[in-house]
Amino acid sequence: MYKAKFHVENDSKCEHNQYYSDQNSPFLRCVTRCRQTTYCGEVAVPDEHLFQCRFCIQSNPLSCVPSGPSDGPGIIGSDFLLYVSAVPSQRCQNDDTIAYAAHCQQEAELDRPIAGHVNICPQALSTHSHDQAFLLSTVKHEILHALGFSAGLYAFFRDSEGHPRSRRNQNSGRPLSFNRERGFYDAEPSTVRTIIREDWWTAEGELPHPVHLLVTEKIIEEARKHFNCSKLEGAELENQGGDGTSLTHWEKRLFENEAMTGTHTQNPVYSRLTLALMEDSGWYKANYSVAEPLHWGNGLGCDFAMKSCGNWIKQRMERNESAAPFCADIKHDGSKSLATTRCTDQRDSLALCNLVPHKKELPKQYRNFAKLKGVRKEGIKYYGGSVELADYCPYNQEFEWKAINLSGRRDSRCELIGNGPPDGEIGEEHNEGNAVLELYGHGSRCLDLGSSWTEKKCGRTRTYSQFMAGCYQIICSNGRVNIRVYNSTKLYPCYKPGQPIYIRKMVNGWLREGQILCPECEQFCLSSTNNFNEQKEDLKIFCLPSTDPPLEEEIGDHLIEELSCKAYR
Repeated sequence: MYKAKFHVENDSKCEHNQYYSDQNSPFLRCVTRCRQTTYCGEVAVPDEHLFQCRFCIQSNPLSCVPSGPSDGPGIIGSDFLLYVSAVPSQRCQNDDTIAYAAHCQQEAELDRPIAGHVNICPQALSTHSHDQAFLLSTVKHEILHALGFSAGLYAFFRDSEGHPRSRRNQNSGRPLSFNRERGFYDAEPSTVRTIIREDWWTAEGELPHPVHLLVTEKIIEEARKHFNCSKLEGAELENQGGDGTSLTHWEKRLFENEAMTGTHTQNPVYSRLTLALMEDSGWYKANYSVAEPLHWGNGLGCDFAMKSCGNWIKQRMERNESAAPFCADIKHDGSKSLATTRCTDQRDSLALCNLVPHKKELPKQYRNFAKLKGVRKEGIKYYGGSVELADYCPYNQEFEWKAINLSGRRDSRCELIGNGPPDGEIGEEHNEGNAVLELYGHGSRCLDLGSSWTEKKCGRTRTYSQFMAGCYQIICSNGRVNIRVYNSTKLYPCYKPGQPIYIRKMVNGWLREGQILCPECEQFCLSSTNNFNEQKEDLKIFCLPSTDPPLEEEIGDHLIEELSCKAYR
């Protein structure tokens, strides 16, 4: 990081933001008057943080006179000042706005942001345990905007030698092109490049589709490595959402849960790509060892990175392959739920495919389906993923359970013990209880179910077809994955992926039956992935080769006869 020469200190702001520009002077010189109060975002900046204001009768520096308090001491030994507020501002009136941020001041020599602000909308603050990780990630996200991840700063980026990436006006030292419509300087194609994808598949045929990419060195390297696509031109920026979202975030379709996409949906991570952007600004040196893994799109190749999700889904469904990380299961048809639970790719949460009907026809370039099971041809143009920023591409997404007459909140993350289903008897009004005997908490992960679970009593059978996945405790022991279900101390060993575990238990007089499918051991029990062993951390965790269960016997509970009505009474 380039440090301020002595200390970080802001310029007092000029009235009407009118000032004379002089790249040889470290101070702003106001055209008319100085503002009585200087704001950084919603915060009034203390005079101690400000240079004395200077206003000029004419552009000649000799005509300038000081105004207001003398120079403040600034903050000694600091690199960046962040002003934080929680004010119900006008921008907070938008229900979708949780927080916002920007830089307020750049240093004169290398353009690095040296002051910025974050405002957290008070109505978005929550002390609920379910929201803590989300709120923390939101604050980090906004700080990164103030530090450099901003369309308003791309034109000021510098190369590794400190030279501007975008050409400068010789008189003002500013970038050449100011975009009056957007209110910031435009970066040149050496930093941000617009490319037309001519073969963008849609249900209406192939259409030209413009994409905007950051094309600096480290970003290109990380993007190509992430997708395993050597011809990828750079990393795509968001093209929707309007000012404050468009161009200032990664494209949601390609980087779904990267924390610097334009909307939080699940499990945000700060990846190597975001660190590469900060390094390519020329203002920072990235420590890539602290980057979090981004699994979305990893290794999926150029078709994923450079073509529409509609093309990806169509090709895989034609080959009877999974459309992952996208999906094609309709969540609801506008009147009734059709959803079935699935696992996220990282098996850290239950998820639902967010494919839904919209009130209006989708834009032609985002019509990703030519056909959908159970939907008439004329209705397909209304169907897409619920997240607009993801180009209406549907994918499995974490969710929050909705229940009537139940206190508290439940979402679908497996690791939170409070997400466990209520213990009420299945069949009670508004309460399905723990239908598939899930066990939430530390060490729990999402596993696929082999078939619809049932419960039987007195000749009656109930089928729970909406559950095709559940959260269960994982324990790594003796080279195997072991599974534990709700209200049981028994461990069920897995010998190979896809092996069914047969669960048969009596619950409130009902015979509950179902299958849990074993995951790959390597996904949980290698040293690099293990969080589930009950042994000491310094013991080596390993996975034995896959094999059939001993004597090809069923793994699970013994057969149980359902109670007769007479026996139950």
